Amino acid sequence: MCLRVLLFSLVISGLGLTVPLQSSHDNLGEFSGRIAKLDMELGLLRIKVDFHNLRYLLEGNQIDFRSQMGSGKNCRAEILGKSNDYLLIKVPFFDECVKYVHFTVGAYLHLYSKDLAKNIQKGKEVLDLLLKKRISVESRKRKFQKKLTSYEERIEATNERYSVLRQKLEKELQGVIDDLDNDKIIAERNLKNAEIELKKIDRKLELYRVSDKNLEEDRWSLDPRLYYKK
Repeated sequence: MCLRVLLFSLVISGLGLTVPLQSSHDNLGEFSGRIAKLDMELGLLRIKVDFHNLRYLLEGNQIDFRSQMGSGKNCRAEILGKSNDYLLIKVPFFDECVKYVHFTVGAYLHLYSKDLAKNIQKGKEVLDLLLKKRISVESRKRKFQKKLTSYEERIEATNERYSVLRQKLEKELQGVIDDLDNDKIIAERNLKNAEIELKKIDRKLELYRVSDKNLEEDRWSLDPRLYYKK
C-alpha cells in the first residue's frame, strides 16, 4: 500500500503536481494570493500577494499552489521574480496544472512554500541571535547610562566639596592677607617712629657734639712756618 502511494506521488510530481501532505504544510509556509495576470503560452503567473513574511520568499524558491475551490491537488512552480506586492512564478507543467487549478485573472489561490518555511525559520534564528544581542547591548546601555548619571552626581558632589574647600581656603587666604596687612602697618609705623627717633638723636648728637681741640690752626700764610693756633 505504501509503495503504491509512493509511486503515485512520484508520477504526479513528474507532471508538476503534488499531493498535499498535512505534515509538510505549516503556518510558516502557507500564504494566499490572487492571479493578477497570466501567460498560458509561457506558463507564467503574476500573483498579487500581501503578507508580512513576503520578504522571506526569494527568487528560485519552489511553491505549491491550488485553487480555493478545487480538487485539492497542488501545482508546483518556481519564483522568477518578486516585488513588494507581486510574485512572478513559472509553472513548468502548465497544461497538466490547468486541469486541477482554475487559472483566471482574479482567481484566489492557496499557496505553500517549503523554502519559505525554511527561510522564516532561519530568520527566526537570526532574530533570536539579534534579540540576545539586543539584550546584551541594552544591558551595556543601562550600565553606561547609570555611569553617566553617577558621573553627573559625582561632578556635583565634587563641585560642592571643592566649593566648601575653596571657601575655606579663601577665608584662610583672607586671614593671611589681613595678618600681612597688619604686619605692614606695624612695620610702617615702627619705621616712621625709628626715623623720628633717629632725627631726635641726630639733633642731640649735633647738640652735644664734642670737639677734640678748642684751638684751630690759622693758615693765613703760604708759609707753614707762619701758621699759628688761635
